[in-house]
Amino acid sequence: MEWSALGARLFACSAVMVAVSTLAVALRFISRGRILHVLGPTDWFIAATLVIAIVNTAGVGAHVSRGLGTPSSEISNEERQAALKLQYFLIIANNLGLILSKISVTLLFLDVFLLTWIRKATYGILIAVILHGTALTLTNIFVCIPISLYWTDPRDPTCGDYILRFIIQNSINVVFNFALLLLPLPLILPLRLPWRQKLWLLVLFCLGFAVCIFSVLRVVFVRADLRDDDYWAAGTRIVLWSIMELNLPIIIACIPTLRPLAAKVWPALAAATPPASDTSFDRTPRASSAGPVRLRAFDRYPKRSDFRPV
Repeated sequence: MEWSALGARLFACSAVMVAVSTLAVALRFISRGRILHVLGPTDWFIAATLVIAIVNTAGVGAHVSRGLGTPSSEISNEERQAALKLQYFLIIANNLGLILSKISVTLLFLDVFLLTWIRKATYGILIAVILHGTALTLTNIFVCIPISLYWTDPRDPTCGDYILRFIIQNSINVVFNFALLLLPLPLILPLRLPWRQKLWLLVLFCLGFAVCIFSVLRVVFVRADLRDDDYWAAGTRIVLWSIMELNLPIIIACIPTLRPLAAKVWPALAAATPPASDTSFDRTPRASSAGPVRLRAFDRYPKRSDFRPV
């Protein structure tokens, strides 16, 4: 089927987003792999998320070729079923990508933060994300019984209320986004840092906050689009929100890891890092403890030794 102008613009936006995501992940691997030599599970999870984003972009092109962005009156029943079948798999892949990106962020926190309480909180979020991801994936796979009803008769009662399902699933996603945003703040806010590092942390926090606000807006606007009588025209907006929701976390999750690369390219940035003798950090240990995750508890102010390089 010939692409509509709306569908072509949608695919172009998707291609641009995934290109930026690919660049961000490539730079992340250079920074952590070639410079710091600390590549770990967090990096491979974000790479897996990127693979899903690339597959999702290819799927958007296939979806457009099957009528997405075209008025439903111009789409045959065969094209509609083919598009819905493709949509079924894309929804599963998209949600899996979102879960993988959150797992990557939690693993990065475990790499960076050494204090016991924040590691326990991070493990709690990680377990919750995995359980939610498992339940979400199974729900999306068995959304209709039999599964083929999704593309033959998606309005069948056995498929449930798809709008309610969307709201519940994505509201939980919003909660996880805010949890990951707020988790490190009690450790980061007391830090006495040079203004460049403060600016860097402020930018990162603002980007994370933007993702949280974006996820809230997506729930609001997509809910309205799902009620549109002509899904095939309104569906482009729904898919666009999904594309951005999948790619933005990839990009933003990579930004904190690029500082070593930036300092290597622009050595002046390295001057923002306090020297080891910097007295603006309280280094007096309060207590030391044993155990696989509790390395050391510190006085009021977090220290650079509370962090590992990212």
